[in-house]
Amino acid sequence: VVQRVKEAVEKLAKNPEDADAALELAKFHLERGEWDPASKHLAKGKGKAADAARLDVKGAKDVKGMTRIAEAWYDAGEEDREARKAYWTRCAEWCGKAMEMAKADEAIRARNIMLVIERDVAAVVVAGGKVAEHHLRGHGGTVYG
Repeated sequence: VVQRVKEAVEKLAKNPEDADAALELAKFHLERGEWDPASKHLAKGKGKAADAARLDVKGAKDVKGMTRIAEAWYDAGEEDREARKAYWTRCAEWCGKAMEMAKADEAIRARNIMLVIERDVAAVVVAGGKVAEHHLRGHGGTVYG
């Protein structure tokens, strides 16, 4: 392994676009769970893993983009059974990021709904499992009790 990695590094020093050498280094990094360098090397190749790696390198800041990257890694795992475990691990990582972001988005949505409720309804009382609205005239704050 060490010799193959050394040779790959030497080849890439001479030709940074050498897809075979880049793949060898990507495999080395994948075995160690080092996704940033693995993705950069995989992105130089062809196929679904390269497509996923290019998306991964760009990253994403929203749920849709994160999900797209996760799906790309899933597809790469479908294409390459030998690397499936690694690719699907990365897929799961991006899915986790997307779910965390979705929870944050939902928390913001929930908070916005609560602001509307606080504005329009002075008090919402839950009694015996039933929700009853109480509009209180002349009172602008939250009612506790």
